[in-house]
Amino acid sequence: MTTFERYAAAAREVGCPRDQTENFLRGGIVLQPRQLAASAAARLCDSMGGPTAVGYGGARGGGKSHWLLAQMGADDCQRVPGLKCLLLRKVGKANMENFEDLRRRLFGGLKHDFSAYRGVLRFANGSRIIAGHFQSEGDIDAYLGLEYDVIGIEEATTLSSRKHQDISTCSRTSKPNWRPRIYSTTNPGGIGHAWYRTKFIVPHREGRETETRFIPARVGDNQFNNPEYARILQNLTGWQRRAWFDGDWDIAAGQYFTTFRRDCHVIDDFDDMRAVEWFAALDYGFTHYTVVLLGCVDGDGNLFVVDEHAERLWLPQRHGAAVKAMLGRHRIANSRWPIANRQTAKDAGN
Repeated sequence: MTTFERYAAAAREVGCPRDQTENFLRGGIVLQPRQLAASAAARLCDSMGGPTAVGYGGARGGGKSHWLLAQMGADDCQRVPGLKCLLLRKVGKANMENFEDLRRRLFGGLKHDFSAYRGVLRFANGSRIIAGHFQSEGDIDAYLGLEYDVIGIEEATTLSSRKHQDISTCSRTSKPNWRPRIYSTTNPGGIGHAWYRTKFIVPHREGRETETRFIPARVGDNQFNNPEYARILQNLTGWQRRAWFDGDWDIAAGQYFTTFRRDCHVIDDFDDMRAVEWFAALDYGFTHYTVVLLGCVDGDGNLFVVDEHAERLWLPQRHGAAVKAMLGRHRIANSRWPIANRQTAKDAGN
């Protein structure tokens, strides 16, 4: 099997259509397996009912920036004339330097012109990529009201949830043959860690992705990293090692349980029949969240947290109904609780 045949087979295996593979090869671009998987997810955005956002990331050094510009420039821009794309990254100088380095490596085989002063790369068919940036979150407002067929966000967790929502309103098109989409790359941590984890990571883990697709990447997925770089990441400590080397989304700087690891401490299919004693813990709030944790102890004395209710701006009656429903999910009848607990639950529901 030739090198071309092996590459084409790898692309087919992850779901890349033939014309997408040909677009990359025509431009002299060879993507690695995880990058091809992200590009296959990008093509799903073409279909009605498919995703409108694709995330690619995890550990540092996973080839995220290379994939993002390759997908936008060598695939999307080549197949649809007149496409208008925004590549957004924090800090303008770093963005332009990175953009220029990648442009030289990626688009040598594609006819284009580039204005460094304007930050615009234009292809022969009129499609273009605009290199945008923001120094502070307020700079995002400069793009609001504009229309972009594709938006690519580098280091998406440097954006707050509000500003990500704001820039998402610019993802729209008047082209009848195009479905707008947002690509993002990032690492765990940063101001946007929580919203990105909720939007991309949790649906990916639970197998319920609809509007999003997430492709995890590790430093080992990029064969072009020098061995020294991988060792530098591996020698980090604390949350930085877990975020930047392991690509662990269950870590956040400053978290209380610094030793928590999903692979060690989370059971995906917990059997309620293991429980010999149930308990609940409540922390009430109104402006802040009211949280109720449901836990149990098994016959060996192991303690498990099996469910959670967390809402804010709710009155007690509504919390009571939700907690009762949570107990019902685990087939826990009120009669199984001590009298004092039954009275507390009754009061909460009144």
